[in-house]
Amino acid sequence: MNAQTVAAAERSLDELHAAFSGTKPLASDTVISRSSGLTIEDMVRGEVRSMVRTWLDAHLPSLVEILVRAEIARLRPRE
Repeated sequence: MNAQTVAAAERSLDELHAAFSGTKPLASDTVISRSSGLTIEDMVRGEVRSMVRTWLDAHLPSLVEILVRAEIARLRPRE
């Protein structure tokens, strides 16, 4: 990463830390929205699921191809 990106990330993290310093951490079962009962854990789970799905969509076909080729090469009789 270039210096500007690193500096921007550090500033953002410093601001986040400053916003939460002096406050006690929220429990994982803290309700975010009264209407849906969505917890922080539910939100994180949804975001991670979305990220994993995107990564799998991008990388799974090539991983399967590599693994299938390796298995075929392993099972093929040596000549």
